[in-house]
Amino acid sequence: VSPLKTGLSKAKVRKQIDEAYQKEWWEPIPYRSDKEIKAKISPPITAFETEWVLTEVIKPDLQPGQKRRPKGSIKTVEIVVRCVYYRHELNAERERENRQFKMEQMDKSLQEIRCKLNKRKYRDLEFCKNKLSKLLNSYSEVKEFVKCDISQTSEGVISLVWAWDYESIQQESKYDGIFALLTNYTKKQVNKNVLIKKYRNRDEVEVDFKEMKGLLDLERVLFQRPERIDTYV
Repeated sequence: VSPLKTGLSKAKVRKQIDEAYQKEWWEPIPYRSDKEIKAKISPPITAFETEWVLTEVIKPDLQPGQKRRPKGSIKTVEIVVRCVYYRHELNAERERENRQFKMEQMDKSLQEIRCKLNKRKYRDLEFCKNKLSKLLNSYSEVKEFVKCDISQTSEGVISLVWAWDYESIQQESKYDGIFALLTNYTKKQVNKNVLIKKYRNRDEVEVDFKEMKGLLDLERVLFQRPERIDTYV
């Protein structure tokens, strides 16, 4: 079981999520964390299943005397695995609230810049543009949802206006609280509910690994070749 880094495949991920909404693939699952059970919170997760293609480039080792690999020796292998998307409603709500908070903070910062226009250093258009650019970059989570226009009249008066794209914000909320897991377990072996339970228990696995590495003195292995590592172990 492995998490899918959705940010690296944003377009493909969102295409699959959009399709799930259109075809109504989302369905509730009974999984709840220990905290949610203790707080008597109803199961907050819905899920749907699809496939994901993993791509691996296979490069053979260079033979003695070789400077380049022979033409055609590098191959690309595609592996199709199960991909299960989960949407946690409580996390989605927190992400929406955080986005709204960031938007309000950014709105205040834009108003502060507008109040400073045409005073002291803010009489220079390029200076104002640089300040605006830095401000937008400091709100990287929400800057894509606002359109700013800073201009100067022939009389030298600088003005700043902005507008929020609420349609895009509404669209973005569809992806809140969503994460995906990849697995080579079959559906018969592990269903959507058990899969997330296995993933949530990963901390116990990592603790066990740490203890085992300590007992075997494997906290730091200085060898790189597999045969030398095997000999060391």
